[in-house]
Amino acid sequence: MGRECFIYKIPTKDLLPIYYYYLNNKDDGEDSEVVENRIVENGEDDRSVVKNGNGEKIDTSDWLTYRNEEYGFEVKYPENLTIKDWTSIAHGWKLYLNIGKNKEIGDGLVNIGIMDNMNLRDYRYLAYAMYWQAGREADREIFDKALSDCIVLLQFGRHQQGRGMLIEQLIGIAIEALGQRCIFDVLGRNIDNITPGLLMRFQEQLEQLAAPADVISFEAEKVFLYDMVQRSFTDDGKGNGRVLLKGLPLVGSDWKSFLFDFATMNWPDRREVISRIDKFYEQADSATHKTLSELHKENSNLKQDDDSSLLGVLTPAFDRVIKLSFRLKVSRRALVAVVAILMYEKERGRYPESLNELVAAAYLEKLPIDPYSDKPLVYKRTDDDFILYSVGLNFTDDGGEPGKGRKGKVRQWADNGDAVFWPVQ
Repeated sequence: MGRECFIYKIPTKDLLPIYYYYLNNKDDGEDSEVVENRIVENGEDDRSVVKNGNGEKIDTSDWLTYRNEEYGFEVKYPENLTIKDWTSIAHGWKLYLNIGKNKEIGDGLVNIGIMDNMNLRDYRYLAYAMYWQAGREADREIFDKALSDCIVLLQFGRHQQGRGMLIEQLIGIAIEALGQRCIFDVLGRNIDNITPGLLMRFQEQLEQLAAPADVISFEAEKVFLYDMVQRSFTDDGKGNGRVLLKGLPLVGSDWKSFLFDFATMNWPDRREVISRIDKFYEQADSATHKTLSELHKENSNLKQDDDSSLLGVLTPAFDRVIKLSFRLKVSRRALVAVVAILMYEKERGRYPESLNELVAAAYLEKLPIDPYSDKPLVYKRTDDDFILYSVGLNFTDDGGEPGKGRKGKVRQWADNGDAVFWPVQ
């Protein structure tokens, strides 16, 4: 038995909290049409006809439409089904809809819900569910849907970046990286079967996808430390004060300094500690606006704060986060370049001689710069394919030889080789 078709229209800004999934896998004795479900940015969809799993067109012009103004989405579904709101008895959900026969809460072909207090673990589950769904769709040769789901994953991840607490931004980086992997996997396995028209539409979607100005922002973490200062120091009414017992991690780095400062009564005051915090975060923010090649040449990793145990603990973590953000940035550029190269080959029957040729022919807006070398990503034609790579973590061009882990398995971001984006390893 197949599954019914439902078309979702969900504004991008409201995409994150919305879960949607299939429940029925069992045969209920009736034939059901298998049709793609679509997520469409900003609620725009000019296609009233969709295809089932056999590639046959199905007219959906007479289908019913459910609109939810509060959360800004709509669902289109066949007229032989009903949609019912079960929120009142669905614990942990702000909205829980069933589309199906609706004799009971579990009797739905599709459930659409918005979770109450969705946590980071739920984000992870949702991201992997979408990744696996895209892979399954590619296996069934529904390539437009697979690539569309990958785009949603990119949007999902970017929604979490450049704001909020650092852990949330790291989740965003991981989800976008999963979306990139999803796209590379679909293209790498199926490029011969993907039509030029579909690849062109996907390229346009990718180019229109808005990226946050900054992948990482430390502002929320800085405010958190300001709040800690507020609660850990006295206030003399002039913007200064003395440290309280719970503020000791902000003013000392080890037990010896604690004892010395205690014996000499030489604790840093409120203004001194705030100045340290400002200096630390200015250094971190400055590092995010340089390239890794510049940081490597300057040997300017974040400097350990020897006067504060708390800032000392944060230093290596922040340094790691900054480097992860650069991996994401170069992967974005590589993805755009790979799609442009594949598009060029689809239309002209050969791969370009260089990335400059892509720019000259308007397939690329600009050369993709590798932050590990401050030069364009390395592109080379091979006999019947091409290779595109970054010089990677060792800042050395290894001729496209990928790095490997301890067991000899290829790892894209190992420090003993190049980070190869194509061919997909």
